[in-house]
Amino acid sequence: MNVLPGSRLFVSTYGTDTFCLDVADAPKVCWSYPHRSRLVGRGDNRLYVATADNLLAALSLETGKEIWSRKLPEDTYVSGSPDDDRFYVYNDAGIVLAVEELD
Repeated sequence: MNVLPGSRLFVSTYGTDTFCLDVADAPKVCWSYPHRSRLVGRGDNRLYVATADNLLAALSLETGKEIWSRKLPEDTYVSGSPDDDRFYVYNDAGIVLAVEELD
């Protein structure tokens, strides 16, 4: 679970979905994303997630709509912090890429 701007939480479950919850007054689901995923980075208007099925995606912070996604090769991994606008993509061969949101 990660805290997002305002009163929102990003929650990944052991099931198949990821949720954005508004916890201001009475908690409610703002949107869901149909993949079990983890938050690896956050930009001004986007969340960057890595899914359990090796997909890297950018989601709209407001709607949860997928802006873009890429299937990563099996030996590729993603690491990052939900508090940062930069995350890292690396593989078993030792290649590391830093990915950062641009305006």
